[in-house]
Amino acid sequence: MTKLLPSVLSIAVLAGCSSVGDRNTNNTESAGSSASEKYDFTLMTDVHKTEIEPTLSKTSDFSDAYTRLVIKQIDPSADKGNYLPYKKPSLLSSLLADNDFNMSLSTSLSLGQNLVFTKNIISFDNQQSRKQGSSWSRTYVDSLASPWFLVKANSTNNTAELNLTFRASSDITSAIAVTGIDAVIKATNAVSPTSSLITTLSEPFMQNTAQQIDNAVSNLADRTLSESHYTRFDLRYAEQHQSAIITVRIPKSNKLPPENEEDLVYIGQWEARFEPPKPSIFSETRKCLVTTGTTTSISTTAMGCVSTMDLAIKSAYKDVEHYDVLNFVLLKSDAETRKLSDVILQQDTVKAALTGTTNDAQYLCSNLMQTASELGFSSTDVNLITWAVMKSNIAGKSYTSKLNSAPACKAVFDTVQKAK
Repeated sequence: MTKLLPSVLSIAVLAGCSSVGDRNTNNTESAGSSASEKYDFTLMTDVHKTEIEPTLSKTSDFSDAYTRLVIKQIDPSADKGNYLPYKKPSLLSSLLADNDFNMSLSTSLSLGQNLVFTKNIISFDNQQSRKQGSSWSRTYVDSLASPWFLVKANSTNNTAELNLTFRASSDITSAIAVTGIDAVIKATNAVSPTSSLITTLSEPFMQNTAQQIDNAVSNLADRTLSESHYTRFDLRYAEQHQSAIITVRIPKSNKLPPENEEDLVYIGQWEARFEPPKPSIFSETRKCLVTTGTTTSISTTAMGCVSTMDLAIKSAYKDVEHYDVLNFVLLKSDAETRKLSDVILQQDTVKAALTGTTNDAQYLCSNLMQTASELGFSSTDVNLITWAVMKSNIAGKSYTSKLNSAPACKAVFDTVQKAK
């Protein structure tokens, strides 16, 4: 008989998020109950949310800027002094049967229809074997972050979906141990190309890595307790203080199911939010909300924070060096490291300009800027990349001279150079 490990996974969406698979809170009358009674559809999870209607006329701070999902532990001192002990089974039970007790809490991020990021927050594995004895493995992550990504004004990636899934099993014959999942995650990350920014170059590799990890976690067991919550953020109308609070509890003992709330033990609490937007991936300066009255926001006194996006753009133009732009790593693996300068020099139009095949300055200028934009860079970074190519003469003085004769590129160069 398969034993299942229940939990209570509570996600409090503080603002502006919709959720799929939430608890049933409709006052609908069921057979044998009054209309005032409410029943949970997802028995092991609970979701509390606050809805805010998007303002269609609002210009989002995230539009044409970069952000990333950050999950951090909060309230780490709660239940200080308590602990979840490592308990061995009785001699009789250990002689009679093997027992495996697994659970994991994973989070994944999808942009539009594409899964781009999957990580485990909690892993718990307790194996009791007649031959091998007892073994325990526990993994507890206090913070994690996804790669940065650009929020485009008119694109499918302006909808970010956060999926939090709790899985548990106690069937050793059918389960993939949590230690095995951790091994798969480490092995997958070790051989997969990485990048701090999701671009058209890195996204296919990131999707493949995330899918492999998600498959490993999904296959925790053939017979598994699984509860998921999907929370969507429309980043076109997002507020910087929007977040989801994740609270995790598990049973104090192997007594299943727990009869009341007193049978559950509090494990921890995490906050999932998106970083304040920044106009340039090459700069740490970002636009942060100013605290006013009782409004929950981020103070501009924080490191790298300014009060407006225009100030953040000017700061990027002023502080970023051309060699930092060109040396930005788009993709890194054991086999190779591809920098932004490598991709630019591999463009057919650049090669044509170097060989004298193409002399149309405006065409060369627009193609350079289009290449940067299609990679997944913001308009601010398209300007910085154009400026860096012209500043460095990376493709030769003749190519730079042609770009200088194009009004669009000359205007971009002068704008950035003026901020220095």
